[in-house]
Amino acid sequence: MRTTRPLILLAVVLLALVSGCSRSPEARKARYLERGDRYYARQQYREAVLEYRNALRIDNNNAKAIRQLALAHYQLGELAQAFRFLLKAQELEPENTEIPLKLATVYLLAGKAEDARQQTDRILQKDPKNLDALILSAGAATTPAEIDAAIRRLEAVRADFDKEPRFHLTLAALLGRKGDMAATEKELQAAQALEPNSAEVHLALGAFYGQKGALADAEREFKAAASVSPPGSAVQIRLADFYLATGRPDEGKRLLTEMTTKSPDALPAWRRLAEIALAEGRWEDAKTAVGPILKKNPASVEGHLLLGRVHLGQHDSGGANQEFRTVLKAEPRFAAAHYYLGLALLQSGDIQQAKAELKEAVTIAPNYVDAVMTLARVNIQTGAIQPAIEDLEQLVKNQPSFSNAYPLLAAAYLAQKRPAEAAQVARKLTTTAPKDARGPDILGLTFIAQGKPAEAKQQFEAALAIAPGYIDPLNHLATLMASEKQLDAAIQRVAKQSAQVPKSGAHQTLLGDLYMVRGDA
Repeated sequence: MRTTRPLILLAVVLLALVSGCSRSPEARKARYLERGDRYYARQQYREAVLEYRNALRIDNNNAKAIRQLALAHYQLGELAQAFRFLLKAQELEPENTEIPLKLATVYLLAGKAEDARQQTDRILQKDPKNLDALILSAGAATTPAEIDAAIRRLEAVRADFDKEPRFHLTLAALLGRKGDMAATEKELQAAQALEPNSAEVHLALGAFYGQKGALADAEREFKAAASVSPPGSAVQIRLADFYLATGRPDEGKRLLTEMTTKSPDALPAWRRLAEIALAEGRWEDAKTAVGPILKKNPASVEGHLLLGRVHLGQHDSGGANQEFRTVLKAEPRFAAAHYYLGLALLQSGDIQQAKAELKEAVTIAPNYVDAVMTLARVNIQTGAIQPAIEDLEQLVKNQPSFSNAYPLLAAAYLAQKRPAEAAQVARKLTTTAPKDARGPDILGLTFIAQGKPAEAKQQFEAALAIAPGYIDPLNHLATLMASEKQLDAAIQRVAKQSAQVPKSGAHQTLLGDLYMVRGDA
C-alpha cells in the first residue's frame, strides 16, 4: 500500500503534465497544421482552409500556414483570397518556386501581364529550363516583340521538352497570336500525337478550329474534351460556352442544367448559370443559381458578388450595397466589388461616394474596362473632364484595340474645346476599326467645332455609307443642314435614308422633328 500510492500520484502528475502540454498553443498549432495537411492531400481544400486558419489564430505569421492557406484558396478557385496570402507567403519564403508560379497565374488572369512577367523572371533567372515558368512567361507576352522573344525561349529548349504536350500547346498559342495558322496547327497536332486523350489538347484544338470558323470541327473537339472530364468540370463548361458563343444558347443552358442535376456540387456550372441569367435580366433565376454556391460556402466571395449583382438588377441598391461590402470586408482590394459597389451607389444617387469606389477599382486594376468607362462617364457628367481624359488616355494606351474608349475620349476633348485632339482620337479609331462608323461621325463633329461644315458633311456621309441605319451621323448631318437654312434639303436627305431602314422608329422621329421645325403639322 505504502509503495503503490506514490506511484499512483506520480502517474496522475505525469498525466496532468501531458494533458497540459497537449493544450499548449504550440501543440494545438501543430495539430491544426497536421490536420490541414491531411485534408489538403485528400483534396478536401475547404476543410484544409479551416485548419490552416485555426493555426494562424495561434501564430499569425506562420509561414507554412500562410503558404498552404494560399494554395488551398487557389485550388478552390478563390483567387482573390489566394492572392493576399500568396504575397505574404512570398515575403516569408522568397526561395519557394511554387509561390511565384501561382502569383504569375493570378496576375495573368487579372490582366496584369507585366506583374506576371516579373514573377516568372524570378524563376527563369535561376532555372532557365523551368517549363511551368516558360509557359506562364509566354502567357504574359502581349506585344509582337514579346511574343517573338517567348517563341525563341521555347525553341531554345525544344530538345528538352519535345515529348511534353504542354510545350507544343504553349508554342501553338504563341504562333496563333502571330497569325501563323499552319505552324499553329502543326504544334497542336504534335501535342495530340503525344497525348490523344488529353482534355487540354482537345480544348486547344477546339479553340483553334473555332478561330478558323470550322465550327463543326470545334464542336467535335470540345465534346471530346468534355467526354474525358469529370461531370460539372470547367472543361465541360467550355462546351457550354461554345454553344453560347455560337448562337446556340438553349443548348448551352441545357448542358449546364444537366451538369447541376447530375452533380449538385458543380459550383462552376451554377456560377455560369447565374451569370447567364444576370446577362438576360432573369433576376430570380440568377438568385436561384447563386443559392447552391452560398449553401456550400456561406462566405463565398463570388457568391456574395453574384447575389449583389442580382440586387443591383432588381434596383435594390440597399441589398446590393450590403452584399458588395460583405465581399470587400473579406477582400478589400477586390476591384470588381468596388466597381459594383460604385454602380449601387450611383443607383441610390450617392454620386461622390460612387466616384470614390469606381476610382478605387481603377487604381487596383487600371485595365478594368467597365470601371474606367463608367468612371469616365460620371466624371464627364459632373464636369470633371480632365480626370476622365487621363483615365481614358491610359486605357487606350494599354488596350489600343478597345474601340469603345475612343468616342468617349473624343467627347471629353470636345467638352474641353480641344477639337484637334478629338480629331486625332477619331482618326485612331478609324485606323483601329475601319468599319466602325463612329470614327467618321466623331471626325465630322470635330470639323463642326473647327468651323469646317463642308468637311463635316463628308464625314457624316462616310459614316452613313459604313452603317446606313446609324442614326447619329444622320442626325448631325440634318442639324447642320438646317442650321444653314437648308431645311427642305435636310428633310429630303433624311427621308431618303429612312427608306433604307423602314422599320426604324428613330429615323421616323427625326423626320417628324424636321417637319415640325418647318411647321408642317
